[in-house]
Amino acid sequence: DIKKKIPDNVSLVFWDYYHTDKETYDVMFKEHQKFGDDVSIYCNLTELYRLNGDMDKSSYYYKKALATPVTDPDVYLKLATCAFEKGEHKNASIYFEKAIKDDLFEIEVLTLYGISLINSGEYQKAYDTFSKAYRLDPTDIDLKFYTKLARQILDGDREKESFLPLD
Repeated sequence: DIKKKIPDNVSLVFWDYYHTDKETYDVMFKEHQKFGDDVSIYCNLTELYRLNGDMDKSSYYYKKALATPVTDPDVYLKLATCAFEKGEHKNASIYFEKAIKDDLFEIEVLTLYGISLINSGEYQKAYDTFSKAYRLDPTDIDLKFYTKLARQILDGDREKESFLPLD
């Protein structure tokens, strides 16, 4: 049985660039799920079903991902990304915060965290996060834009708004 040969610290991800029909995906997903509960699997299924327009299955796997016990702190980043892709920015913010803690993280992660904070109405934290990321790479024009926008919202020079609405 191949499942017994997989080390505990290995997470499996299903990705298929070749098949486009839903029936093939459904069969492959069922086979993949035999490997057990895994947040990465559930998050991948959440996104794949969302992209295929099956919001019921997407929501089902998203709920399974959130209900799966977290045994590895790195999983919080996967949950944060999953929540972000679902447009649930409050949950995304919580998971990004758990994933990031005091570590310096990739600028892309900090940017997504900042966007989630903006979309959750946490403007000061968003500004602080964008500023931190911008200090890491002052040549990043997107970060410059987001930092400036967050500052304008805080100063009252711009209406409070969401970034990248993903509804």
